[in-house]
Amino acid sequence: MLTSLDCEVIVAGNGTEALAKRKADDRIEILMTDINMPGLGAKRLRPGLHVILVSGVEADGHGMPFIRKPLQESDIARVMSQTTGLCYHYRVAICCIAA
Repeated sequence: MLTSLDCEVIVAGNGTEALAKRKADDRIEILMTDINMPGLGAKRLRPGLHVILVSGVEADGHGMPFIRKPLQESDIARVMSQTTGLCYHYRVAICCIAA
């Protein structure tokens, strides 16, 4: 869905992998992740990284941009346009979302 919004997407299978990929690629501007993804703590995220939280269980993102599962492209576009900006500026996003 992010590619249809013109994002370049990098996929990570878990929080540790997401942090390693983010550290290796300074182009990454957006992190879309499950709210309870193991290995991803707020202290480990670099300043300026836009974070969008996703959950099928939690009711809200506790003050962070938030999308409920199941994901819909219209919800992703709406939240991104309100918070991070859409990917039309060649933003690179890393996704770390459990099925």
